[in-house]
Amino acid sequence: MGETAYKAAQTKNMDAMLDVAEKITIACAACHDVYRDIDQEGKMRCTVPQ
Repeated sequence: MGETAYKAAQTKNMDAMLDVAEKITIACAACHDVYRDIDQEGKMRCTVPQ
């Protein structure tokens, strides 16, 4: 997907960049939802302490 983003950026085609950016965002969110944002006890991680 990185190569696709690189090629889209080279063309300076904003629609192509938005398409690949959406795919990257979805891929990142799918992993973060499972492995980063919530710990084994179900508590949110990576949040700003209050």
